Amino acid sequence: MKKELLISILLGVIGIGVVVYFLLRKPASTVIVPSDAKTALSKADVAKHAIESDCWVIVNSNVYNVTDYIPNHPAGPQAIIPLCGADATEAFNTRNGKGPHPAKALETLQSMLVGTMQ
Repeated sequence: MKKELLISILLGVIGIGVVVYFLLRKPASTVIVPSDAKTALSKADVAKHAIESDCWVIVNSNVYNVTDYIPNHPAGPQAIIPLCGADATEAFNTRNGKGPHPAKALETLQSMLVGTMQ
């Protein structure tokens, strides 16, 4: 009896957690620019960060510093390095023709926001 009650409570808590997760998650197709985003940047500003050890990219008119993420990219560093200092919108939005990135990738990218394009 005690065992069944504990299992029921545990399953209930897990169920509530799943419902809360789906209610609170952000849609995968939206990259939100927070109100505290830095100053608007130009393509020339981004182009100054065009090497692996200092890599900024433009995605959907936002600028991201992806330097620290390069070694952690699931497809490998070569998926990002050629895009350093440039507009990576098409490559990011299509995963180089393999379909859209998952929501987690958008969240990760958002955490690297530097600013917006002028």
